Amino acid sequence: MPPTMLPAPATDNDGVDVESKESNDDKSKESNDDKFKESNDDHLLQDDFEEEEEDDDEEEEFVDDNDDDDDYEPAPKKRKAPKAPSKASAKKPKKRASVKAKKTATKKTKVAGGSKKKPRKTGGGKSMCGNPQECMLVGLVKMETYGIKSASLDHVALFANYTNKDSLGSKKAIKALTQDGMVDVSDGMMRLTECGRNSVTTVPPVVNQAEALERLQEIVKLFCGSKANKSDFILEQLGNGQKYAKKALGSICGYANVDSLGFKSVLAILKELGLLEDTEAIMLNDKAFPCGRPSGSASAEK
Repeated sequence: MPPTMLPAPATDNDGVDVESKESNDDKSKESNDDKFKESNDDHLLQDDFEEEEEDDDEEEEFVDDNDDDDDYEPAPKKRKAPKAPSKASAKKPKKRASVKAKKTATKKTKVAGGSKKKPRKTGGGKSMCGNPQECMLVGLVKMETYGIKSASLDHVALFANYTNKDSLGSKKAIKALTQDGMVDVSDGMMRLTECGRNSVTTVPPVVNQAEALERLQEIVKLFCGSKANKSDFILEQLGNGQKYAKKALGSICGYANVDSLGFKSVLAILKELGLLEDTEAIMLNDKAFPCGRPSGSASAEK
């Protein structure tokens, strides 16, 4: 029996087996499908991963927002208004300084020989002896050294360094002294009372003519001011108790012209104080020598 002949496999135009080719195509298609599936799976995984990262970022941002809350400062609480003090705790108002000064003005200090009233302070001109009232009292006591019992208000004001007796400070001081009974004022002149005289303890009595002359020089220089810068020389010459012709005295004291303002001012003050003899010759009277005239000098008393 002859062998059965199998039909030859079909081939395409290139001589390639058609079945083999179809088998290879199927395998290639399956391989591509697998790759496409794997690619899709990778994309899905990638998408899931990105979504997870976005969720993590949102969580981190939410945490950061919560952290910012730590810096938040609450609004300050309103303070309660202080309670009004009770009547028991309320302080009494302070008394005025003027009332206190008025009380201390009449305060008396016990000293040997009785009580002494202190003069009030009113402020005013600058001075070396204290307040204006004290300076006025001290000046009046010094003038009594030469038997001068009263002084013009112009001179009294100069003791307190007031150049004008009508200034507000000078008038206040004079008024205070008068009201306190320290002085008596009449016809533009002031004199000490016994109370005012006893209130001054800083002016000791002079013990010799040198001290008396020094005190007189102080008074004359104060009253003349800057007009007489040579008043000390004039009083030194007249302090010997001798008589001088006007020209001779002026020449000794350095005044070439006896009609100069400085020379005339000193002589005018001495005459106003009643210490210069009213004669052609210039000579101090006995009032200017409370400790006695120098020996060998003539008395100028009439």
